[in-house]
Amino acid sequence: MNTERTARECAGSVPEAKADRLRGQLGTPTIMCLVLAMLAPITGVAGPLALGFALGNGAGLPGAFLIATAVMLCFGAGYAAMSSRVSETGAFYAYITKGLGRPAGGAGAFVALLSYNAGFCGMCGAIGYFSWALVHRLSGFDAPWWVYTAAALGIIAFLGRRHVDIGARVLVGLLVLQIALLLAFVVATVAHHGFAAFSWRASFSPAAISSGGWNGFSIAMMFAFFLFGGIEMAAVYAEEARDPQKAIGRATYASVLAIGGIYLVASWCVIVSVGAGRVQQRALESPGELAFDVFGQLMGPTVQVLAAVLVIAGLLASMVGIHLGISRYVVALARDRLLPRGLASLHPRHKVPQRASAAAIAVAAAITAAFGAVGGDPLRTFFASLSGLIIIGTLATWVATSLAFIVYFRRTADPRWWQTFVLPVVALVSMSACLYLALTRYHLVTGVETAWINELPWVLVPAIVLGAGVMLYLRARHPDVYAGIWPEKPPLREEARCAAIGCNA
Repeated sequence: MNTERTARECAGSVPEAKADRLRGQLGTPTIMCLVLAMLAPITGVAGPLALGFALGNGAGLPGAFLIATAVMLCFGAGYAAMSSRVSETGAFYAYITKGLGRPAGGAGAFVALLSYNAGFCGMCGAIGYFSWALVHRLSGFDAPWWVYTAAALGIIAFLGRRHVDIGARVLVGLLVLQIALLLAFVVATVAHHGFAAFSWRASFSPAAISSGGWNGFSIAMMFAFFLFGGIEMAAVYAEEARDPQKAIGRATYASVLAIGGIYLVASWCVIVSVGAGRVQQRALESPGELAFDVFGQLMGPTVQVLAAVLVIAGLLASMVGIHLGISRYVVALARDRLLPRGLASLHPRHKVPQRASAAAIAVAAAITAAFGAVGGDPLRTFFASLSGLIIIGTLATWVATSLAFIVYFRRTADPRWWQTFVLPVVALVSMSACLYLALTRYHLVTGVETAWINELPWVLVPAIVLGAGVMLYLRARHPDVYAGIWPEKPPLREEARCAAIGCNA
């Protein structure tokens, strides 16, 4: 073997590999907005927030958000520290691999990918239902719900094949409208009721937080953590960040504080408007109408309709954000041969995951078509049966990632004891407890008693086995490829990959 020629080929392959990388143009504010837009705050207020009131601890829900925010900041400490070491797309997959090994990383990646795809597909039902309801209410037009879902998927497919800055501008625009409405809601609440109506004791005292007993507190915490789901998306854009070592950590902290603050204040305003003693009963009677009724009461029927429009726009923004994250996850797995390599192909001009995007849209369209063909309810069956997987899958991934932080930084003898050990341990214990509660009370999370829906968390087991199994297969049959997956001390990842799989592979 001509080693000099091989070295020249490998050196020459680095620019080619870089050409296949995602283009770095995003700053901290844009990444933070992408995360917040994916979480669609107005949609969270209209949906999961109301369910938290109804099924959880009632007026104590803001206290649950305060606790969840503190735990997520502990998690964010390890997350920011790890993002300074790993600055490529893949996020939790890369972090778990670095800390717990490649088989565990493969399992975590497949769980995350399944969870996000399930959530995306479930939201196809939600956006179809809410769009149908609004159009039918305003005009009487009665098209099938899946027509609106198809239109949404078409928009998402278009944005998924354009440069991420284009999608980011759309998401940021929708986010600004949502934040503006929520700010108007806060101002209207204060104007109508005054600051004296905001009672700390009614929402943040231990008695308020624990109201409803252990089940009430548990469900409130589950919904609080659920509304933080997607915080990982900050690191998914690492390759597209201008300065990933700093931008990802800053965006993560800022996103946690923004998310926690938005839902804490919004839930407190709902309580003030409805009454601490009545908010749970009102939410139980009509959870889907609670936020709209409050908006209409304080700001009039026109704003009430505008809120319904923004909920649909928020769902669309959330779906775009999830889709962008899914496609980048697929690229990371395809590069490492856990998925077909062709899925790592990038658009020649925009440098975005064109095939991964198309595959994600195709999966969602097929599942939506299947539900539409059998006449299933788009909200109570489609959305409820799939969205619960996000809670379980996300919590499981957070737990594994927290453990990975601890193991990795102890193995590398990192001196930042507080940031890389103490705070991640707090996050690990807290999230493990919440995962246990979610698994044992899953029927309360979905809100239905249908057996097959409440057994859906079991589908995560095959995902774990498949992810770890593919890694073990690569180790046995393709050891060079396996060795090139997140090696311990690569000078440049492209060079390590070139050495592992061959420059002409």
